[in-house]
Amino acid sequence: MSRIKLTNFKASQVLETFINHLEAVPTTEKIVFVLLDDNTLLLESSIVDNDSVFYSSWFDAANNKLLITLGVDCDATNVLSEYDHEQLDMKGFI
Repeated sequence: MSRIKLTNFKASQVLETFINHLEAVPTTEKIVFVLLDDNTLLLESSIVDNDSVFYSSWFDAANNKLLITLGVDCDATNVLSEYDHEQLDMKGFI
């Protein structure tokens, strides 16, 4: 499983669209996300599920049309605090 922290979204609409997409991903895929504040999202997913996480469809994946572009639409890091890990762990149990 991969864990990343997304911060400093350039537009709130980008964050809202991404969250709406994550909520619609089929439950057979293990994706956990936690919105810490208005501009910070923690995300845990399997690397093999990246197409489902970052693309809205297989067509978009084939055409490399991302929902969000890390480093452009928001900042991303895989360095998480102990608190961040705890939040993802708790949400994963729910």
